[in-house]
Amino acid sequence: EPIEDVVVPIGVLFRQANVTAQYNLGVCYENGIGVTQDYAKAVNWYREAAEQDDIHAQYQLGVCINERERSPKGQVLAYKWLSLASAQGHGRAQKQLKNIETKMTKKQITEALRLVCEFKRKHSKSHRMDRLDLRGLFSWQASLLTAKRL
Repeated sequence: EPIEDVVVPIGVLFRQANVTAQYNLGVCYENGIGVTQDYAKAVNWYREAAEQDDIHAQYQLGVCINERERSPKGQVLAYKWLSLASAQGHGRAQKQLKNIETKMTKKQITEALRLVCEFKRKHSKSHRMDRLDLRGLFSWQASLLTAKRL
């Protein structure tokens, strides 16, 4: 029997910043575990956790967007979230990035990287740490953009 009657009130509590619970609720909605499967709710819960810099939520959000939103804007958002997860060392995110970047234009990648910078500025505890976190990502991305020109 679905536990949605229980999940929805618990969802209110999860919104109060329990990142792991938010991510897990996203998994439940994405896969229909104990609730009716609902992609939109899954994305919302993943986004809640991803906005708090959760590496796994950023990865899952990027994957969900990439798989279900086949628009240029969707590709940019997927690339943003996968880049953030990749910058934290998520190996599968790095592989997904290589997959989708072949389908993106230089302009789309540049826009995604702008969104990454915006996210890091907004969520960074210190600007010094923000620069350190992004240095490796941007050197890798810069080589990609150079290769796209060839």
